[in-house]
This record gives sequence, structure tokens and C-alpha cells, in this order.
Amino acid sequence: MNTFVTGILERNEVGATDGHTIYDRWLTLRLSNGIALRIFDEELISTDLEVGQTYNMILVVAVPDTIRYLSAPPENVDLESIDREVVELRGSEGEFVEYTYVVRGTVLEPSWQAPQRVYRCMVPYFPEFAAVLVQTAIGRVLINHLDIEEDMEGSLEQIKVGGYLEWEHSRLSLLAVL
Repeated sequence: MNTFVTGILERNEVGATDGHTIYDRWLTLRLSNGIALRIFDEELISTDLEVGQTYNMILVVAVPDTIRYLSAPPENVDLESIDREVVELRGSEGEFVEYTYVVRGTVLEPSWQAPQRVYRCMVPYFPEFAAVLVQTAIGRVLINHLDIEEDMEGSLEQIKVGGYLEWEHSRLSLLAVL
């Protein structure tokens, strides 16, 4: 299987809580090019992942907005570029974090589904998850078919291999770890 998003896990933090109940987690994955990605884990599948270890993660562009499809990338677009925003980390004293947003990619497979294999961990709905597989500057990521149907002008059927998708800033969510 080809690489999705691979890096060293730098942080694995508890997110929202209520008393002793943990509802989600936030991960920071450092890629080989130095970029740090903030990844949301709403299913708590990352609880046992160890900081300092390298992981190959299958991520979904969660809740993308204003999705646009073109049959090929515009000439003036650098497919290796990413958008970055430096913000102060909530609740920290003077600590800053750089958020990286993936906002464009080339379609590799318009109708991707998870192959049957053993995964280190995965969300319960992963085997049935239908998505578009996209090559981006950070690796291969998925965009849910439902999000495309809701947020893109045109139909899912128009998306072809080699086509170009772009969207507004959105978080990355963890679906599985290889």
C-alpha cells in the first residue's frame, strides 16, 4: 500500500473532557520536511500511539468548505505548496504553534474504499468509508464523498483521475493508522 501521511508523533493530547470522560484527542505529527500537522481524533483510536514513534496515518479532510473541481490544476498553482498560520496555543504561556492547512490536491482515485487488511487502529466506520483519494503536498489524504456531494458545485461523477480539487481551510481527522 502506498504512503498516506507519515511522520513522527510529537504530541498525543487529551482534547475535550467532562470529569473523567475523554471525548477526543489532538495529535501533532512532524513530517520529514519539518511541517507539523495538527490532527483531530474524535474516536480516541490514537490513545495507545506513542510519542516519538513514526506512523503512517490515513487522514480525512474533515468538513471541507467550498470544494472546487477542475479537470487539471491551473497553471499558476504549485501543488507542493501549503497554507500556514502561526497562532498562540490556547492556555499556554507564550507557546506558539504553526497550523498547516492542506487546501489542494490531485485526484488519484475518485471512489476509494479501505482495502481489507490489518490496521494498527481504525475508526469503526472505516471499512465502509467512501472517499476521493487525493495526492497533496503532505501525502495522500481522503475527502468524504458526502462532503463532496454537499459542498461542491457539480456531481461526484465528474471527478476523474488526474483532476484537481481545492477547498478552504479545514482540519485533518484521523481515520486509521497502518
